[in-house]
Amino acid sequence: PLKKFDQTYNLLVTMDEYVEREKVKTTKIFEGNNEYMYTDSIPTEASIPVIDYIDQLLFLTKEDENGLQVIFSGYMGDARYKFSKKKTRDNQYYNWRAYSKTAWVLNETIPLLIYASSWEDNGFERFCGVVDLSQSEEDTKELLEQSPHYFIVSYKVSK
Repeated sequence: PLKKFDQTYNLLVTMDEYVEREKVKTTKIFEGNNEYMYTDSIPTEASIPVIDYIDQLLFLTKEDENGLQVIFSGYMGDARYKFSKKKTRDNQYYNWRAYSKTAWVLNETIPLLIYASSWEDNGFERFCGVVDLSQSEEDTKELLEQSPHYFIVSYKVSK
């Protein structure tokens, strides 16, 4: 869910890929504005379109052994993207974590989701940290410092 919009703004949704804490790629998932149109009845030639503001972003994911497919779905349509996992160990795995504090602030990039790899620790695969990344900056920092490969899905609202 997004904080309510009161006017038309530009909206940018991105997925940044990091390898060993270095950003290696940014993919634009969506670039447009926060408006969508619909009709308030069964569409006919006399229907008048209504313009409203989006109130949520929806991400559907499908994982397999080698990659991740992300489907961004919104009132404005759907977009599909494929990303490769960088597995260097047999038991390495990836997990999703989310932020709960996602209210937009004009001209600020707001993180929504993280898809991160486990890391090796004394012969075991480890993936620690809080489930809600908004709850502990320290635990989020540890996760991002330890994970050798991760993606951050974010959005930015601007004029």
